[in-house]
Amino acid sequence: GLGQVAQAEDAARRHVARRPEDPRGARLLALFDLDAGRPLDAVAVLTRLAARGTADAESYDLLGRAHAASGRPRDAVEALTRAAALAPGDAAIMARLAAARLVIGDAAGTTTAAEAALQLQPGQAGAREMLAVAAMARGDLAAMLSQLDQMDPAVRRGEVAVVLEGTLHMMRLAFPAARTSFETALRDHPDSISARLGLARVAATQGLDTEAERLLGEVLQRRPDNADAIGRLSATALSRGPRAAVARATLEAAQAAAPSEPTLAVAVANILIRVGEAARAVTMLEAEALRGRRGAALPFTRAEAHSAAGQWAEAQAASRAALAEEPDSTPARRQLAALLVRAGDPRTAEAVVHEGLRERPADAPLQQMLVALALQARGLDAALEVADLLANAQRFEEAARAYAAASAEAPSSTLAQRQAAAWRAANRPAEAVAALAAWLEREPTDIAALATLAQFDLQAGRLADAERRLASVVAAAPGHVVALNNLAWLLGERGGAEAIGRGRELAERAYFLAPTADTADTLGWILARNGEPGRALPLLRQAVAAPRATPAADPGMTYRLAFTLGATGEREEALRVLGPLLAAAAAFPERADAERLLADLRVGR
Repeated sequence: GLGQVAQAEDAARRHVARRPEDPRGARLLALFDLDAGRPLDAVAVLTRLAARGTADAESYDLLGRAHAASGRPRDAVEALTRAAALAPGDAAIMARLAAARLVIGDAAGTTTAAEAALQLQPGQAGAREMLAVAAMARGDLAAMLSQLDQMDPAVRRGEVAVVLEGTLHMMRLAFPAARTSFETALRDHPDSISARLGLARVAATQGLDTEAERLLGEVLQRRPDNADAIGRLSATALSRGPRAAVARATLEAAQAAAPSEPTLAVAVANILIRVGEAARAVTMLEAEALRGRRGAALPFTRAEAHSAAGQWAEAQAASRAALAEEPDSTPARRQLAALLVRAGDPRTAEAVVHEGLRERPADAPLQQMLVALALQARGLDAALEVADLLANAQRFEEAARAYAAASAEAPSSTLAQRQAAAWRAANRPAEAVAALAAWLEREPTDIAALATLAQFDLQAGRLADAERRLASVVAAAPGHVVALNNLAWLLGERGGAEAIGRGRELAERAYFLAPTADTADTLGWILARNGEPGRALPLLRQAVAAPRATPAADPGMTYRLAFTLGATGEREEALRVLGPLLAAAAAFPERADAERLLADLRVGR
């Protein structure tokens, strides 16, 4: 009975107090804490054991599970990595490590650990599903299909496999088949989060916004911390589109039902601040249900809300709390410095920034903050040597040289990219390329610098160089959506069966990883010009209708939608789309093509 459990727990606690180095006693007490819903207490017990140097593989394994239960996935990975090192032949530990790596988005680490688990025990539960999910995260359709084909028939009928099957259909743009799979998973597993998310993506692609929002709301009812649902609804709520109010109401209802969930509270507060309802945001964030929650996100957002409401003392206190939670947080440090300046204390603000720069001298945002403080405290002359001020004053050549000097003292990818951007703004493209090339000689695998240099190549029309660099980025970072999308576009424009096939594959992967307006536009255009306008049309509609900060879509996207409407026989709608586009005086690269299309449509061609 409950009394016996309490007595056993008390005995375990007394044993650990007498023998804190005994891993068996610590594990037993941690299990009691976990069973009672106290994962942080379990973490504390096992962390003390580890600090004494007597934790064994089982103890680290349990510590990893406790971290996972308390919402600390990176700490879970660290503990399970220690467990796997101490027990390299334990397939179950390796599988749990694979699962933990999957949670933090480490697809490569998940694959390595899951493959190791299968080598140790070919039938290890869940390992093949994790390999398939990791392949899905990379957008690797072939590997995902291979893992599905190797699954036991009973496993293949389970929730994970059926959702993966639906995802595979979605990656192939077979939306009706994808819908059938997700609906099957939802019928057999009514609480499935992944089936709802998949079905919501299908609905959004098919223009069924009401269904998509309902499904995302159902996800938040079950998992109010689900980042995917929060992110999608927030993007719509912050747009100027017709669905913004509905998405906001869905998020607010979910937050009211789960007032202690910090991620959801932060998302709703940011929306309230943006729409001028800072007082409501403050009330929500100061609620008792959120008291005691750890991390910098809540106090940081409280500071934003208090600032927007004109409550400056409260904002400063919340900002200090955010920095205390995460001393390495540059946004929290910059926020506190700005509030100190507003309070008339620029010297303390500078000290706060200098403290951060002592730990991270190459931190570009902190360098920029220091410039702003120097400008405000001592005027332009005192800050001329600092690059960001020069850039803000549009003295781009001087800014580039100042970035180069700063980079010589504390080299970083960020400074190299800022130097290149300043040279480019000064209309000195050769120097911009040279700055990035010099950095890449030092760090040839710097993905961000490679991607930036490829962007410069694209803008300068050096398409072969851009294609080569983008291919390097994609090879090193298969999930780099911008590089995938840009490379797909280049290959599609180059033409030829091999290039178009490869471009389509990359565009499908980019769209799956991030179904944005840009990726939908790229994939839709490749399909539209290569004999599949019917499959392209939903994607190009999505690209034009996607939530965005500006009211109008890119004119090129609108032209591509009109072209595809014409190719599918929707002549009247194509004319309705093209008319307002060409009535605008603004020039755009595809304008001549759009005018020719309009002429053809008017004569019925």
